[in-house]
Amino acid sequence: AEKSTENREMRWRSNSGGRRPRNVWLRHQNRFLNSGFDGGQQPADRILNMSDHHERSRMLRLFPESDETIYGCAAALRARTTSCVELLDRCLACVDEWETSVHAWVSIDREAARQTAHERDRELAEGRDRGPLHGIPLGIKDIFNVAGHVTAAGSKAWSAHEPKTDDCPVVARLRAAGVIILGKTVTTQFACFDPPVTRNPWNTSHTPGGSSSGSAAAVATGMCLGAIGSQ
Repeated sequence: AEKSTENREMRWRSNSGGRRPRNVWLRHQNRFLNSGFDGGQQPADRILNMSDHHERSRMLRLFPESDETIYGCAAALRARTTSCVELLDRCLACVDEWETSVHAWVSIDREAARQTAHERDRELAEGRDRGPLHGIPLGIKDIFNVAGHVTAAGSKAWSAHEPKTDDCPVVARLRAAGVIILGKTVTTQFACFDPPVTRNPWNTSHTPGGSSSGSAAAVATGMCLGAIGSQ
């Protein structure tokens, strides 16, 4: 990885006259971070806007550890080295750490998620394995109906609607596959128009883009192991 990065840096410099192109990966504090910087003249910590949450013990990584991926967590569940409740608790700890600065979620139902996690643990103990997504905490973009949640689609007017009584087909299939629905993630209004309140966790003065803004930020910070988006 080190050699590959050095070679890439040499190619960048030879192709750009010594200037870094926009949105390059640079090495800082032994981690790869997306700078989005054009010029290469400022200190890396200033480029990356290293605010308080970046200085916490859990730093963002471009590539997660194996036990932070769906594949790795699924293997750990079947090896009985972790539980669905422990996976959920880990995600909720990240929510507590990041959400106040990132704003990735419209709503989170901790009680329902915890109840589902206990159910999924009981199923595994009884030998019922629903498949590779069994016990995996996911976020659902707020244009998809989730029973018990309002579907506002990023609209203030729609946020006053009643909670949905049924899941949309993709959410129903995910539940059947054993996932833990953690909540609804922020979307741009009606999945288009201007960026929402969600901030880019790599640099909170920036937007993560859209329209699946909350889903992207929630996964990047470990607040869930995966999330539904759309394009």
